[in-house]
Amino acid sequence: AYVADMIFYLGSLLLIFCTFFIFKLEQYMGDGALAVALILILFAMASLPLTYLLQRIFTNEIKALTRLTLVYFLFSFITAIAAIIVQVLAAQDLGKTRNAYHIIEWVFRIVPHYCVAKALFDLSSNKVGFLSLVTPPYEYKIFSPLAMEVTGWNMVFLAIEAVAFSTILLLIECPPSWLASASRLLWRRLGESDSSKAKGAAAASQVADDSVRAEHGRVSSFFIEAAQRRQRTLGEYYDDDEDGGGGGGVGGGGGSLPPLCCYDVHKVYPSGKMAISQVAFAAERGQVFGLLGVNGAGKTSMFRTMTGETVPTSGDALVCGTSIISNMREARTNLGYAPQFDATLPLLTAREHLQLYARLRGATVEDSAWLASDLLRRVGLTKHADKPSHALSGGNRRKLSVGIALVSAPSVVLLDEPSTGMDAGAKRSLWRVLDSERAGRAVVLTTHSMEECEATCQRLTIMVDGACRTIGTLQEVKTWYGTGYTLSFRVSTDDALQSLDAFLRGSLQGIIPVPERGAALTAKYRLPDTTTTRLSDVFTVIEQELASERSGTGGRIGDGGILEYAISQSTLEDCFLRFAATQEGTQGVDDVV
Repeated sequence: AYVADMIFYLGSLLLIFCTFFIFKLEQYMGDGALAVALILILFAMASLPLTYLLQRIFTNEIKALTRLTLVYFLFSFITAIAAIIVQVLAAQDLGKTRNAYHIIEWVFRIVPHYCVAKALFDLSSNKVGFLSLVTPPYEYKIFSPLAMEVTGWNMVFLAIEAVAFSTILLLIECPPSWLASASRLLWRRLGESDSSKAKGAAAASQVADDSVRAEHGRVSSFFIEAAQRRQRTLGEYYDDDEDGGGGGGVGGGGGSLPPLCCYDVHKVYPSGKMAISQVAFAAERGQVFGLLGVNGAGKTSMFRTMTGETVPTSGDALVCGTSIISNMREARTNLGYAPQFDATLPLLTAREHLQLYARLRGATVEDSAWLASDLLRRVGLTKHADKPSHALSGGNRRKLSVGIALVSAPSVVLLDEPSTGMDAGAKRSLWRVLDSERAGRAVVLTTHSMEECEATCQRLTIMVDGACRTIGTLQEVKTWYGTGYTLSFRVSTDDALQSLDAFLRGSLQGIIPVPERGAALTAKYRLPDTTTTRLSDVFTVIEQELASERSGTGGRIGDGGILEYAISQSTLEDCFLRFAATQEGTQGVDDVV
């Protein structure tokens, strides 16, 4: 980006010199041309990294462009005009304006845009000798365009600012390992609050079930094992060093640990909102682990902490045995991430995206081309390989994001609502991709789609208000929190519907009608208590009624009243809605489905 911006800038610089030549501005030609060229090149070297730094505070590119342009214009215009006005007064030696002018000069030079504006003005004023009237010894004189009094000091300040801003930018975007670790620990310390942590721990413990507590203990043992391994590795390193073997470094080392372990991850934003509350889980190799929850449950915040986008207030996560707090850079080498909103470049094709990310991961040109073709085939984008991303459908862009996450075969893949925007066929295609790609790695996905979770996840946790409420397999969650059996009926007449209701209420204790929004002449009931009524008893009651109808005696509902029926276990959606109804700010079931 820096090289491209500089090339465009040099083109603009050439147009500026053409303008000077056309209008015969002698102060900017001849000896002045070299001064102008140096000033403008140094200005680019200072202003580009400054712009890169300032744009980081914006989330929208258009807002960054418009607001930074306005700020730069105001700074260069207001500071230059103020300095020139004081300079005119100082030339007349009015009061203490000469001292004020020199102070203003030194202060305003910290702004690159002032330096270039003032330098160009000083070149013009020096041409007529005006500049000498505000420069000691205040005698008429024409200075060289490169003199310190004309452009020299502005060049010095621009050079210093170019080095300073570039260094700061490099330290932010490519920090050394020790600096990255120190900054993360500092941010963590600044955001840490014992009261907030205690409040989060208390809230999480109140709502957690036995499965969450068991998972917490299991993950705790993984962290103890990882710490012991690091100590043994460190001891071996120093033993080898004493023996002259030169250990070669200390790494995290995944070994038999799950690829991803999160332990007591807690996040409170500066606004005071508690986004994550003491979350602990482990995602095993060869497994798709689901973070299930309504919007605002903390799923995306959890991903942001695991990828290093934000620092957890407390807690830690291990990616292949490496802590995201102490060594985020190494942890990222084992991470693949597909964010909630596609991070694609509109003009690059799907193939070019994959080649770009493969090159960033260290692949050669030949390997990146092969890898891109292989990933396009695996995610089903071969037909669209050479289309620019802006021409892809929403579903195909999501496939591309999943493909990008799989570049370099990471051990942990994080997918934030990967099927958003896909039609039914594309979703099933993606689910097949996830099923084939989970081999040898842990895949963690966030979703609030029950169908997606049942189709892809081997284990899951349901999150409510940032805390895990239960953790287990699909069958375990349905067994623990399912509400018995669901009975569905289709009958022949409206009278049969009324008779069916009376028949079931009288025959099956505790049965509850469920409001049915489907077709007419259908009814659904829930039998929540499976301890007093066995499944075999339910079948017996209904089959006896059907036998009576077939025999011609009519039964209690009427001849041919029940056309068909089905009995099923409670679905994952039933369990999810039971938890989702307790989410803070949720007004009812309709708000979360």
